[in-house]
Amino acid sequence: MITKYIELIRELGHFPIEGELRIKNKADKNFPSHSGFAQLGSKHERVQKIIEYCQGKNEYDDIILHCSKIAKLTNHKPDSINSDSDKIGYVYIIRHGTRNEYKIGKTYNPIRREGEIRIELP
Repeated sequence: MITKYIELIRELGHFPIEGELRIKNKADKNFPSHSGFAQLGSKHERVQKIIEYCQGKNEYDDIILHCSKIAKLTNHKPDSINSDSDKIGYVYIIRHGTRNEYKIGKTYNPIRREGEIRIELP
């Protein structure tokens, strides 16, 4: 699995995001699925495993460089992050009336928001 990840890193020139793993799997049926890579752990854990695999092997210096950049980003958490950014939210669309009018929004509590909208849009 790690060697396939390394091949894709070299092909793309950067550490792949989930969507790129899916695209590669669709284009190349010999490439593992994104869920297969999920068995390696979170993105941070994958980066660490790839770095450990590559350490001491000169032919993987470029891979260690790409992974080190990601490791720094996943370890760094800015102090300015709002606690709301860690919550799971919902995006909703509600049809209103017979004229195809829609209300689109986001909420952290869809049940509460539905009640609020019923009051706003009788």
